Amino acid sequence: MIKRVALYARYSTDQQNLAPIETQVHLGTAFVEKHGRRLHEVYVDAGVSGASFETRPGLQSMLSEPCQGAFDVLLCLTLDRLSRDLEHSARILKLLHFHEVVELCTVHGGTAERRVSRLSAVEDHVQHEVPELRIVMDELWMRARREQQRRFLRKV
Repeated sequence: MIKRVALYARYSTDQQNLAPIETQVHLGTAFVEKHGRRLHEVYVDAGVSGASFETRPGLQSMLSEPCQGAFDVLLCLTLDRLSRDLEHSARILKLLHFHEVVELCTVHGGTAERRVSRLSAVEDHVQHEVPELRIVMDELWMRARREQQRRFLRKV
């Protein structure tokens, strides 16, 4: 089965021109073609800080897709294109993992060399190397679990 790839591109400020977006999309598209995958869609946030989460329409649109099984792989130039905030990164990883998006890939430099991180490997790294992020992920899980229980109890 050919894996479907969602490509996410972002640049931070209004002072930057569109070249970084075009470069990110070009490198991402080359990566997809080189590895025999199918590009599902390109999601772009132009002039938006990686510190924001809810105000990024491209990111929000992309994050609504995994629940429909739209893609198997999330690809971005570097992880900081997704987020510069630990809590937001944890939310994104948790959502991708929950919806069985099996890979989070990054493309580095002009060669489109492959860097793949299986989400479980990312979680292992987080648990052992970044304990603060593990605490945030655990807290987010607890919040989601409490909300799930509240919804269930409202139905009963």
